[in-house]
Amino acid sequence: MKTVLTDHDTDVVEIREKNSLRRSNPISSWMKGQFGLYVTSCTHILRTVYGNTIAGRSANHPNLTARRNKKATQEQGSVSPADKPGLYDNSSGLANPLPPSLPLKVGFLSYPMLFQNKGGLQVQVRETQASLRRLGFNVRLIDTTQDDLADFDIVHIFSVLHGNVKLVEQARAKGCQVVVSGLLNPALVVKEPLRLATVRILEALIARVSRYKVRTDFSSIRKALANADHIIALSNWERRVASQLFGADAKRISVVSNGVSEHFFKADSVAFNAEYTIAGPFVFCPGIISPWKNQISLVKALVGTDITVVLAGPVHEQHPTALDDCLGVPGAKVVYLGNLDRESPVLSGAYAAASAVVLPSTAESGPLVALEALAAGTPAIITCNNGLDMQPDGRCLHTVPPFDVQVIRKTVLAVVAAHIDPEICRAAVEKMSWGQVAHQIGDIYLNCVSHAARSNQLVANA
Repeated sequence: MKTVLTDHDTDVVEIREKNSLRRSNPISSWMKGQFGLYVTSCTHILRTVYGNTIAGRSANHPNLTARRNKKATQEQGSVSPADKPGLYDNSSGLANPLPPSLPLKVGFLSYPMLFQNKGGLQVQVRETQASLRRLGFNVRLIDTTQDDLADFDIVHIFSVLHGNVKLVEQARAKGCQVVVSGLLNPALVVKEPLRLATVRILEALIARVSRYKVRTDFSSIRKALANADHIIALSNWERRVASQLFGADAKRISVVSNGVSEHFFKADSVAFNAEYTIAGPFVFCPGIISPWKNQISLVKALVGTDITVVLAGPVHEQHPTALDDCLGVPGAKVVYLGNLDRESPVLSGAYAAASAVVLPSTAESGPLVALEALAAGTPAIITCNNGLDMQPDGRCLHTVPPFDVQVIRKTVLAVVAAHIDPEICRAAVEKMSWGQVAHQIGDIYLNCVSHAARSNQLVANA
């Protein structure tokens, strides 16, 4: 008897749907469809009770144990125990942490053009990499033209958009443990059952009508999350999006927020004031200039006030007129600083010198700008469609509807007039360092590999 194991329970549904193209009897089709849903439900229950291996989703590729044994043999033959680096000051209390002789090799992946832009995701990847290296993990960006994914113990994929589902599938096929940072839009949370059902029905119809040649972003995201060994969400909001909307197993999702770079806590306005002279109070709005970041709403909101809007960041290549639209609003006071280097004291100085930092984006998964503003001692006003777990407190953190210019105007005027103590702002994020983020992610890596090792051992002993 031959046993076939699928990588994920959605594959059962996918196979069932493809087979349905050959059906002609509607009653038979309905019965088989119900049976497929029954199988899928049973798979969820088996996973919950017994674990992924028994449910048909192997905890790891069959060649992982052999690959790790080979690696251990090579290391033992070439490196003396005294010279082997310590892996990690494990804070999770794992019963069976990996031995120091086997430091984890971790590779980072994302969509190809990631580092052609500068923004929150790029900062997240770089800072996470640097912080994990300081803890002893062997972490580097994967060059898919040169590197073999099978050489890595963990492949951490940032973002499930831009077709990154293929990266997840390839990494699993190569025997790696796959960790995904989904970076999902918090505005996608669907609370109404009817709307959620409509989304899923439309997705199924598109696949069926196109004879499965067209896949939506929804289906790609769902499959990427489903095939990951573990999912890292930036907030509980994002965790709910992954679980409620895309059906990801909540037990495989951990919440790890973004961190704040140390130099923002030390920010002062000296470098900025030496470079720029702005009369009167101003609000700072850093980020790529585009309709998604919605700088235009902020500019329109402050027309007729004595508050200047200071913009900084590159202009989105697909929206080349976005900056001109902001500068051309009649009666508005707008200053554009260009694209400031992230490490520049002028950028951190702009945070510190501003009366408020405003981010009226259509949506933000985990807005680093807000955290950096608070670290610099400046209150933040951000879109209500945000993934931060921090609650607005009426002092250092406020939220606004992105397209309600009257609310934006009222909130900005109130914050500027309040003159909030910088220390109150800094205290809100004083424990959010990249070092702490790296410890949490390191624990996730160790748990993934430890679980896979135990599962493979159970299979070997069966």
